[in-house]
Amino acid sequence: MSTILIVDDEYDIAQAIRGILEDEGHHVEVCSNGRHALQCINEKFSDTTFQLILLDVMMPFMSGLDLLKHLRDDKRFNQVPIVLMNNTEIKVNPANYPWNDFLRKPFDCKTLLKVVNRFVHADQES
Repeated sequence: MSTILIVDDEYDIAQAIRGILEDEGHHVEVCSNGRHALQCINEKFSDTTFQLILLDVMMPFMSGLDLLKHLRDDKRFNQVPIVLMNNTEIKVNPANYPWNDFLRKPFDCKTLLKVVNRFVHADQES
């Protein structure tokens, strides 16, 4: 079973994505913003291996881009695929913010699953 982390401050969106991915057989953890994600990673998820992180760009307390930098500097997460999510194109240099893919909000279930399945498979064992 693959484990996916969703970091999004929009509760309804995060729960909808969670439901879709859990229906596909993934284990899903959700954090409400970048600061919350760092806290959970260091306390609650310290032994968790994520196969994918879905990361909203615009969030309070710590943006997705700031969290992305922290994750890429952490040896536990520097190789984990990260998919950014935002309602507009991201206008930063990808070399400074190395993400693996981008989902433009709003996206449909088919698009979400296509992107997720490129990085993880529900039938793989942890």
